[in-house]
Amino acid sequence: MVSWWIFWSLGACGEAGSTPLAESGIEVGYARTLEPLLSERCGGCHLGGFASGGFSFDTVPDELVGVSSRASMPYVTAGAPEESYLLHKLAGTHLEVGGFGARMPIGPPLTESEISLVRSWIQAGALP
Repeated sequence: MVSWWIFWSLGACGEAGSTPLAESGIEVGYARTLEPLLSERCGGCHLGGFASGGFSFDTVPDELVGVSSRASMPYVTAGAPEESYLLHKLAGTHLEVGGFGARMPIGPPLTESEISLVRSWIQAGALP
């Protein structure tokens, strides 16, 4: 389970006036910042032998960065969160950009702090 202290200690609380990770000087790599979150919240459908939606988080960022989604944009466009379908799918804005289906993950949506973490990772270049 992802502890809230991880988000707090990395400065991703999402409070008004807080500095996004990409601008804070903290390295925003997938293994350090996103893997725990995505494993916990998305692993049931996108880890191991499961590849729902055409990708598994086991091989991120290889299966996401610069890879076309079935919508109108790549899953992740490094440095461009608003041009990244993954972020839209998590934020629930996917239908506005030509996407389809339900907001992800199935069940409770990610919090604004968690979405901010994904946004920071993409903005920082979607590093491994």
